[in-house]
Amino acid sequence: MKDHIRLMTRFGCIVALVCATAFLIGGAQAQSATGIIRVAPTGTDVPGCGSIAQPCRTPHYAVLASIQNGLFQGQILLAGGTYTQSPDEQLIKITVLGSNLRITGGYSTSNWSVSNPAANPTILDGQNSKRAILISVPENIAPTCSVTITNLSIQNGRAPATDPFGGGMVIDNCASVRVSNVSISNSQAVGSSNTGTSAAGAGGGIAVRGSTNTKAGLIISNVTLQNNQATGGNESGNTRGGLGNGGGLFAINSNVTATDVTVTSNSAKAGDAPGGSGNIGGQLADSLGGGINLTLCPSFTFNRVTVSNNTARGGNASGTGGYGVGGGIFIELSTGSITNSTIKGNSATGGNGSTGGGSEGGALHTTGSALTLTNVVVVNNSAVGGTGNTPGEVYGGGISTTSASQASSLTATNIIVAANQASGPGFVGGGGMALRGTAFNISHATLADNVLNSPSEGGQAVIFFVNGTSGTLRNSITSGHSGSNSFYATNGAAGVTLDRVLSNDTTTTLLAVDPNATATQQNGITGDPKFVSPGSPNYDYRIGSGSAAIDRAIGSTVTSDFEGQPRPIGAAADVGADEYQVGLTGTSGDTSISLTLTPPPGTTVTDYKVIYTKEAGANDAAQGASGFSAGTGTSISLTGLSQRKTYTVKILAFNGATQVAESTILTFTTGRFFANLPLVIN
Repeated sequence: MKDHIRLMTRFGCIVALVCATAFLIGGAQAQSATGIIRVAPTGTDVPGCGSIAQPCRTPHYAVLASIQNGLFQGQILLAGGTYTQSPDEQLIKITVLGSNLRITGGYSTSNWSVSNPAANPTILDGQNSKRAILISVPENIAPTCSVTITNLSIQNGRAPATDPFGGGMVIDNCASVRVSNVSISNSQAVGSSNTGTSAAGAGGGIAVRGSTNTKAGLIISNVTLQNNQATGGNESGNTRGGLGNGGGLFAINSNVTATDVTVTSNSAKAGDAPGGSGNIGGQLADSLGGGINLTLCPSFTFNRVTVSNNTARGGNASGTGGYGVGGGIFIELSTGSITNSTIKGNSATGGNGSTGGGSEGGALHTTGSALTLTNVVVVNNSAVGGTGNTPGEVYGGGISTTSASQASSLTATNIIVAANQASGPGFVGGGGMALRGTAFNISHATLADNVLNSPSEGGQAVIFFVNGTSGTLRNSITSGHSGSNSFYATNGAAGVTLDRVLSNDTTTTLLAVDPNATATQQNGITGDPKFVSPGSPNYDYRIGSGSAAIDRAIGSTVTSDFEGQPRPIGAAADVGADEYQVGLTGTSGDTSISLTLTPPPGTTVTDYKVIYTKEAGANDAAQGASGFSAGTGTSISLTGLSQRKTYTVKILAFNGATQVAESTILTFTTGRFFANLPLVIN
């Protein structure tokens, strides 16, 4: 076994920036006095266009018309319709000058006041020959670049062969680009073939490129990246194919924030070298990030992001096949967090060759990065090794981490890593997770039903591998694993501790430790977590009634579970990512409290009981004293309460005479506060 480490030289060819120059068509046009330029498919590109009476016809003409005082500035409003016309390789091109520009779709020629993209869909269509948007400024004026793009769709974009980055959109150096309510689909970044330089393709949907000294900035919200492709060029000679990086999104030397973003069905495919070695100076034809690739990003924040059904496939070669790394997300030499997110159904596959390419991280791979995961679900992903006389190694059906020129760290809380698969004819390690050269701190993890398929394997749930791998996995669950061991520490891993792990595996050994590694387990427990609906098709790994995980955590300081529900409920927190409870929300009125319940999963409730306390002198509820029966409805009202009094409320759930769950405690104060006004006598 060997630890495959990707150094910067592996993809050095993608760091260079291309800074386009401005184009002019008859000179900059005067902007309207209001700073608003309107565009409609029925308009006309003439000097002075952009008014309500005379909109311009194409976005690129409107961008030129926005130039004032050496800046792109103002607002460009796009009426619904499909825009395809451009004299350049981009439909919208913002270059060289600073900017303070907002581009918004969804208008109509009868209403330029309110954007309604549902009624007036605005589409930039590259027709498989043009990139939709280029934003490129020199480093020295990057701080003066601010562009906002909202309420439109980009489709069928294609990056030019001279710059195969960002099939839908490319951003160079600009300090602030905000993209919201935008979809980018069916766009491509394809590296040229047979150039002898193994051209990379990066960012099928979006590519963001800063530099060592100047970081680009991208903020995206309510964005969908779907069916985009980043493809490396093929090489027939004695060279390797080009890299494929970030099928949906590629960012380098950039700060990236993503909220409510869907990245689905994108692909990163490295080029093939059927007549070549597949290896140049240690570089292979790797595919890095089927959905997302973040490289040298000092800060990234992802919240409520869904990354699903993306693929990363290494290139084939007559020599060494390329690696498939990070089927959903690839992160290198970067720092950031992913919260409240799902990574599902992605795959990473190594290329074939006389030596097969390896595969790492079916869902997520990090190299030399500091990553924090909170409330993240990683299910049904796969990592598959390439075939050859010497097969490729595979690490992490779900998550894989490794070190590079700098150390790697992982902090994870309330994560579910389940039903992932790592397969290959060579060594395969970590059906759920492979932690290599990584300092880790993992709490309240649910590791379940992960699978290793190989004649040589280790760590059905997690493998801890190589020097620098140390940390604690605590208050967690391992369930549904079979084979030789659930956890495997090997090849120099030291200081690994399993603390308070509930085991429901049928593996021969819970924790296997090689002589050259150190790992211990303490406070272990066994039992059935009673997952609600594990495996396909629901992948529901919440715990159910009677779970052995309930109230079993020791020393937990985590205050909520993976769904954001409070913990602990009961005597102690539950182990694993889920806290078993009745979901409870409510509002107070003048003399009432209205409650809404979410039934506890995996059980039958025959009755709820309402337990409340009241401030001294306050009335009981008209429904009865504390502990009254509330039936099985999910809406409960307490009426007849005293005004301006405080009540605390919780709900108990029963199946017959047996209490099966309870809720958190909520505090309410009833309304009608009166102000005493001074008496004025004339």
